[in-house]
Order: sequence, then structure tokens, then C-alpha cells
Amino acid sequence: MLCLIESTLGDYPPVGGCPVSLGSVWDVEPDPPAPFHNGDIVEHVLQIHTDVVGAAKYVAALRPVLSDTLTTFGRWQILSPVPASERTATLRTEHRLELPTPGNLLWEIYIGLRGNGDHTILGDQLVHSLSAAGMHFDQLITRFYAAGTEEQEHVLSRYLNLQHHDDR
Repeated sequence: MLCLIESTLGDYPPVGGCPVSLGSVWDVEPDPPAPFHNGDIVEHVLQIHTDVVGAAKYVAALRPVLSDTLTTFGRWQILSPVPASERTATLRTEHRLELPTPGNLLWEIYIGLRGNGDHTILGDQLVHSLSAAGMHFDQLITRFYAAGTEEQEHVLSRYLNLQHHDDR
């Protein structure tokens, strides 16, 4: 992370090949560690606006982009994209600066992971990998399902490749 304390420069060139984000002063403490372990399931939901063909292409491109990052943390599975609920799509559209192109829907792409690590680090690495690949998304949602909970049993019914944990 590079922080500029004060500068008269207004048009910042890329640093290390990455664009510079402008912002005001942040006085928020960093997120505390949020560990997860092999018995837990971490789920990320990517939301994108596109058509059905675009959603399928996005998932096909997503696998190689995130493979190294996800494999570092454990076993993972990406599910086929599904249209977001009408309620979710309406809420997301209300908060967009521009309306989606007619014919496009809000799609949700679910990524499940079973392994060891920290939520914050994993989320940051996913965003960095997607940004570096030029893969835009509307929102990334993280969900955590602790080992042995009813919620985890429910989510595991969707992730067949993650049903049995590996104690390695």
C-alpha cells in the first residue's frame, strides 16, 4: 500500500502498473484478523450486470484468473451464474450511477472455498486479481459458514466438491 500524505499533483500516473485511487483522509483502523479453518466454508458472491452469454464468458474467464489465489487458501468451487432475485437486482440498480443496458440482468456468481486463512486477506487478493485482469464487477459479498452449523450444511448442498473436508 502506498499512501500520499500531501501532494499538489492532481493527475497521478499508475504506480507499479496499477492506477492510483484518489481519496480523502481515512482514519479507520484496519480490519482485525478474521481467520477461517478447514472445517469452515467461505463463500464469495460476485455480482455483475450482463446478458446470459456475458455471464457464461465471465465465469469461464474467472477460473484461470482466481485459480492461483484460491488454491493458496484451499479447495474451491465456482458455481454456474444465476440471475439475482428481483429484489436484489432492484436494490443494486437504484444505487448505480448509470442504468444497466437493456437486456442485461444482475447475475450472481458463487465461489465456495474450504481451507485455511484470513477473510480480509483473501478478499483483498480476490479484488486485486480481478482488477489486474480487468474483470469488472458491481459488488463482492463475503459470507462465512462455521463448521458444524445448520447454515453450513445448507450451503454445502450446493458445493458438492467441498462436502468433505481435507485435514491436510
